Amino acid sequence: MSSSTPHLFPQSEASATEHTDANTEYEKIRDITEHSAAPGTPTHAQEQVIAATPIDRVMWRPLPYEICRVWRMRLWIGYALALIVLGVICGVLWYQHWLLPWGIIPVCVVAVLLLIGAITVPFRVRWRYSFTAYAIDEHNIWMRDGWFIRETQIVPFNRVQHLSTSQGPLLRRQHLREVSVRTAMGVHTIPALQETQANQVVDTVNEKVLRSREEL
Repeated sequence: MSSSTPHLFPQSEASATEHTDANTEYEKIRDITEHSAAPGTPTHAQEQVIAATPIDRVMWRPLPYEICRVWRMRLWIGYALALIVLGVICGVLWYQHWLLPWGIIPVCVVAVLLLIGAITVPFRVRWRYSFTAYAIDEHNIWMRDGWFIRETQIVPFNRVQHLSTSQGPLLRRQHLREVSVRTAMGVHTIPALQETQANQVVDTVNEKVLRSREEL
């Protein structure tokens, strides 16, 4: 996959008009913001801002395809370690004569399940990649992830407290970075972006966060 960084926020004339209308609506909503709301609790105005962008109109952006290699390696390493630990435990129990013949059955079942999990890794990774994406609009950061249980998260800019990027050995090998967005409710992550793209996303989000705080 090319390492070139795409334009983050392409806008057509229609989208510019929509953003103008959204900003006007946002100003109306901000005038009636409930300042007395408890910290960490979304206000009615914030809920309206979030709802201003229908989820079916969000411009989702896929992750770099290199993240699939990272996910595969993480899962295979986990399964390999689990099989090694299982083998060591079985060897100790057998040597101590604690592993009775009937006890071999559950051990074999666990080993088979681990092998099945390892074999199905490429299919699960591909399924997860087809859903995982992120988006940035005028007021929110959108993130979705998962292969079996799928989750979509919406983070308003005025809730962002901290932005950071991280890079473990596997991500570094693929020249990728993970972007973390911290709010009062927890940490939300974009699993991987190209290094230059991650820096560009952090700068853009930081600018929008500062702008949203000035408007309040």
